[in-house]
Amino acid sequence: MRPTQAVINLPALLRNARKLRSLVGDETFFCPMVKANAYGHGAVQVAEALASDGVEFVGVSLVEEGIELRNAGLKMKILVFGAFNDLDSARSIGEFSLTPVISSRAQLSALEQTCANTKLNFHLKFDTGMNRLGFEVDQATNLRSHLAKFANWNIEGVCTHLLKGDDANLPGGFSAKQLAAFNLVLKAFEGLEFYSHALNSSGLVSLSKNLVQLGARPGIALYGGQDGFESVMTLKSQIVATREVSVGEVVSYNANWTANRNSIIGIVPVGYADGVARKLTNQFSVLVREQRVPVVGTVCMDYVMLDLTDLKDQLKSLGEGEEVVFFGQQGRAEIRGLEWALILDTISYEIFTRISSRVPRNYVST
Repeated sequence: MRPTQAVINLPALLRNARKLRSLVGDETFFCPMVKANAYGHGAVQVAEALASDGVEFVGVSLVEEGIELRNAGLKMKILVFGAFNDLDSARSIGEFSLTPVISSRAQLSALEQTCANTKLNFHLKFDTGMNRLGFEVDQATNLRSHLAKFANWNIEGVCTHLLKGDDANLPGGFSAKQLAAFNLVLKAFEGLEFYSHALNSSGLVSLSKNLVQLGARPGIALYGGQDGFESVMTLKSQIVATREVSVGEVVSYNANWTANRNSIIGIVPVGYADGVARKLTNQFSVLVREQRVPVVGTVCMDYVMLDLTDLKDQLKSLGEGEEVVFFGQQGRAEIRGLEWALILDTISYEIFTRISSRVPRNYVST
């Protein structure tokens, strides 16, 4: 019912996925990440699109996210990368045929108690410098010996996580040091067949320059939040009312914008409850008829106000129902989520994931 919506361009998503896939070998592990509701784009719909395009693996963070995909009918392999220590989560991994990425003794213990006799494919995660999740590098040999006791268990993969993937092409960078440590882990599992993976979006793009092939778990690039990839989400709404404001009058809460000329103000039903950060107040523009128009006054919970005055030649035909694009494409014009990220001193991941559930997602497949 709302004029506000997030339009998800599934063909653009698949083009991004194919471009990322082309950077690794055909037999190399490739696992697009659909955690956090596919970075705000809709996990079920994104996973279905990827599955239809031949993608075999997707990654989530939470057991609950994996269950959501299974309940939606997804048959592809679903890796759970997040921390889980409780028996209910471990039991659900077996029940829903999820693939755990085991990163601690606590997780391993929970799975041993619930899935010891269950056929279980799993991945092992090692900490090579991120200092977040993962076994220590020097635990690899002991882990191999311990896991050999479980006849129904199969080490499908061994992985680590890059803390600064964009330096992956630098010989002395963080990534080079991490990958050197990761090679020590891989040596401990020599003789076994398994996938090895470490590359996030930035690491994948950087390492491809040196033709270094490792398994990849792309995230933000898949959704167009990295340079060189197509935008997938367009956040848009409509003007629902206009007001004439005289010189010296103020707009919105706290009177932090004052008209310095007679102005036309457009009201748009989008606010910080939808994911348009209040800190964007008086700092960003939107697209109206492929032209940038400033947002003025404090961003409200449900509304923002536009200064339409510079569109004076079009004002006679511009009014209620006029489309407004906050980021994404409008005709030949585009505002990327990266622009918001720069204003807010954050990253595009946060821009997309903060678009709230009350914003309807509209999926475009052609």
